[in-house]
Amino acid sequence: MADKLLFSLDAEGRWRLAYDRQQWVIQRRAGMPCRRGSDSAAMRRTGWRGVSFVGSEKRILRRVIREADVVLTPEAQARLDALPEQFLDFVAAPASFAAQHVAEAA
Repeated sequence: MADKLLFSLDAEGRWRLAYDRQQWVIQRRAGMPCRRGSDSAAMRRTGWRGVSFVGSEKRILRRVIREADVVLTPEAQARLDALPEQFLDFVAAPASFAAQHVAEAA
């Protein structure tokens, strides 16, 4: 199953949050060096790739985002705050989360 996009995390468009049936997926645009360095093969790739996978709690998701040195936009912070505390609660009704957030933004 392909990852479904939730929202962009940073203003530069280097990081985004997606999900599948098993976890939230933090994705990084390929070709962008990570803080731990980069290899030349990674710099030649294009598109998005999952770099962290969290299938448990939102507090873990927050920690992983912080450890990756992602600077969240205010909108991304608000959307992250709106996620349920447990991934299983989110995946039970991801469409209702999207509908709820769209309604809040209007």
